Amino acid sequence: MTASYRTDKIQTLSFTYDFAVDGGATGTLTCPLAIPDNAIVVDAWVDVLSAVTSGTSAATVALSTGQGAGDLIAAIAVSGAPFSTTGIKGTLATFPNLGADAAHDSALEGIALVAGTKIKMTANNKPTVAIAVEAVTGGKFEVFIRYFIGQ
Repeated sequence: MTASYRTDKIQTLSFTYDFAVDGGATGTLTCPLAIPDNAIVVDAWVDVLSAVTSGTSAATVALSTGQGAGDLIAAIAVSGAPFSTTGIKGTLATFPNLGADAAHDSALEGIALVAGTKIKMTANNKPTVAIAVEAVTGGKFEVFIRYFIGQ
């Protein structure tokens, strides 16, 4: 067995979506920075600075690490949480839905659910914002993705 004390620190990649700068057309916007290969995403959150809007509130927004579609926030209408109000919002990488049913009550099942929220990169991946259904007409949010470099 090999062991070592890790002296590296958790790293954070952040990026901002701003309708005034990035526009709101349907499609995928890609962050210019990448999460490194073998990084293990341990947490992510969104700070909604101004609510995301669209013509009929039917637009959807999804957030991804670039590893898998919607792995941070699956496509969801801007008319509801998390994009319809300002403030700090969690993501799928934040914490699982514990106690959702009686089958998830044991400590081991809780541990498995928490481990399941971590995302390991298999390449250098650039996070994305995907807009679908209709164009976005306003909004601004900052995304924070925290990770360690694994092997």
